[in-house]
Order: sequence, then C-alpha cells, then structure tokens
Amino acid sequence: MIIALASAVLFAMPVVAEEPEEADRDYCSQSVYAGYSVMNAYAIFNRDDINDFSGILSVGYEYRPLKKLGVGVDVGWMSNVGKHRRQVDYPGGVSMPEINPFRTDYLLISANLRGIWVDRPHFSFYSGVRAGVTLKLEDKACSTEPNLQVVPVGLEAGAGHIGAFAELALGSTSNLSFGIRFHF
Repeated sequence: MIIALASAVLFAMPVVAEEPEEADRDYCSQSVYAGYSVMNAYAIFNRDDINDFSGILSVGYEYRPLKKLGVGVDVGWMSNVGKHRRQVDYPGGVSMPEINPFRTDYLLISANLRGIWVDRPHFSFYSGVRAGVTLKLEDKACSTEPNLQVVPVGLEAGAGHIGAFAELALGSTSNLSFGIRFHF
C-alpha cells in the first residue's frame, strides 16, 4: 500500500524529459545484490504442516546495458521444516493420527529482466520477471520444477554505489523481499 501511494505521488510530480538517445548513450552499469524474503506464500498456505520456514536467501548479478533496462541472474536457497499429519486406519476400526517429520531444501536458479520506470537520483521504482528452475531436495531425492516470478513493483533507494531494495514477487515462490545492492 505504501509503495502504491508513493508511486501515485511520484507520477503526479513533473518529470524532466530526456532524449532517449542521450539518456542511454554510453550508459553501462553493473551491480551485485543480496536479499532475504521475509514472507513466502508456500509457507503461509501450508502453515499446518510447516513449523519453520527459513525464508529465501538470494544473491545475484545484474548488468544494465541501458539506463532503464537490466538483465541478470539470481541464485536463492530456502528450507521448510515441519511435520506431515494424516489419519491412519488400523484393523479393528481404530483410526490414529500419524505425524512424520520432514525437511525440504530448495535451490532456485533464474535469469531476470528488470525495467526501471521511475529513476530519480536517490531512488527508483521497477518491475521485472524471473524465469528459471527450482531444485527440490527432499528425503535424499532431487526433483526439478519450473520457476517463474513476476515483480509488479520494486523500490530501490540509496546514494552512490550502495542502495537498499524492497520488492513484491508473485509466482512460483511469491514473496516479499528486502536487500542491499552494490553498484560498480
């Protein structure tokens, strides 16, 4: 809600127009970042089974060949620990609960594309998409699943070579993330 309100205020402010060729000519930026997801949809919707959700710890690299376009790669890790509960029917009409502990680790690898739609000296708003694969490690078995996320809104604030970011991602691993970004 705060991000949406801030977006509305920023769009109402006058914007100094730049010639596209001038704004993008000789522009090149690179950054590395690390983030942590404080909320995950999978853990919320399966909270009866999951006792502990590690959050998603991620690192990435981004190359911006143009002022308002970034491409990069992300690698993330998360873990869920909990207990599966189910009713087991035994002979004689006896039904008892069975509880089995579990741990599932996930390694997320994805390519990303980010478009910056408001770029001010000390902050920017952006949207993006990530696509890749999730390696699911559970009970000594490994499986893969596609991973697709859409970032409808993200905010980066900072000065110089360092900035902080917050973003909402929807998709395979919907989450709210916060982190730090270093530009070079």
